[in-house]
Amino acid sequence: MEKRRLALEGATVLTGPMWQPMPDSTVLVNGDLIAAVSHERGFPYPKGTRVIDCGGKFLTPGFIDMHTHCHTTAAVDFLSQFGPRIEGPQHRDWFLRLFVAHGVTTIRDVGNFPEIFDLRREFSENPSAPAMFVAGELLEGPEPLWPLSRKVNDAEAARREVRRQKELGADWVKLYTGLDHETAIAAIEEAHSLGIRAAGHVWKTTAREAARAGIDTLEHTLTLADEEFLTEEDRASLPGSADGKYRRDRFRYAWSKTNLESDAANDLVKALAASQTAVCPTLIVHENTILGPDVSYQNFAYDCVPQKWLDTWEGRLKLFKPPGETLPDPIGSFEKALNMVARLNSRGVRILGGTDAALWNPFVVPGASLHRELELLLAAGVDARDAFSSVTCWAAEALGVPSEIGTIEEGKVANLVLLDDNPLEAIRHTRGIELVINRGRASSPEEILESSELVD
Repeated sequence: MEKRRLALEGATVLTGPMWQPMPDSTVLVNGDLIAAVSHERGFPYPKGTRVIDCGGKFLTPGFIDMHTHCHTTAAVDFLSQFGPRIEGPQHRDWFLRLFVAHGVTTIRDVGNFPEIFDLRREFSENPSAPAMFVAGELLEGPEPLWPLSRKVNDAEAARREVRRQKELGADWVKLYTGLDHETAIAAIEEAHSLGIRAAGHVWKTTAREAARAGIDTLEHTLTLADEEFLTEEDRASLPGSADGKYRRDRFRYAWSKTNLESDAANDLVKALAASQTAVCPTLIVHENTILGPDVSYQNFAYDCVPQKWLDTWEGRLKLFKPPGETLPDPIGSFEKALNMVARLNSRGVRILGGTDAALWNPFVVPGASLHRELELLLAAGVDARDAFSSVTCWAAEALGVPSEIGTIEEGKVANLVLLDDNPLEAIRHTRGIELVINRGRASSPEEILESSELVD
């Protein structure tokens, strides 16, 4: 079969890590790959080449969301606790299309039901779905918090579970809050010995301990602080009931009282910098559950969202904000999250853009949420170029595929986004997408969504 050919003429190319605009450029695509990046125009193309005049618009690498959880049929019963049943393949398909329609051509699913491996295989050739790097079920201690967890009680059990997930096709393993230090170390070591990577949403094993054990990424700003960040008096005031809600409340309340100038906080920064552990802050999920979704983001993101999803998110939010309960100092808690990201970035800790898009996380719309995450990274003081690197070239490095994706270079996969205006001048220009080129196939956002019928 003859390969697809595409010529994107007259674009201003933006690519990391330097992000210097390259005006009046032409990007040639042959099949799934970038064949050339040139400043020439008008040279003869092979017969059948589709030529698109970009008119000076801005061409960037396709975006990478480094923290997601795709919708699977196994999640339907769990989600129905909070709202109407979200079942049927159309919802699973729509979830994936929303990423691509918003310029997100690659995702990391960092913990899911075993069905995720079948989902990746099913959509691997679908031009309306992102490429997926996936972890299996969460590695948890003896009291799992989630139905998608695997009980791992000791180091040998951790090694067995990592080997099992590797055989299923996992690219990553995900360590969760109840895993103790010895067991966590065994899981990280086993993963690395098998050539896969380890992410952590940790608590019993602290972020500092996980970093020193060589974990590859740490997830969520609010889980970075451990109880030594608090005064003895504040530690004594933390919630004390030993159940799942206790674990969630304890780290949320701990964060509200944490001292970012403490010796423990300084030690965390040193540990992350020394280990080269990257941090995926997922600021938008913190914003949505602590302060509530940003109004501009709602106006941008909600049009394509089924009502069933919105109803489920309303119900799910009550778990984070039970009626009659208030998180101490919500504004201060969120400002601490921004300050922590700023501090890590200033010390050279690699920041990765990720959203925690999942139908169990309130109002985190697939694809659209990454645009808000970029805005929040800038609000935290991250330079625009670093923010763009966090969802392109740095993300590709964290995934272990910098030779394949993340920049606009000859020989790389043709994952590209054509924007109307320069996003380095105003970050919200990322919302103005003219075209998405996903593995060499060019479509407008409207075409991506119109090609599937969602029955709500």
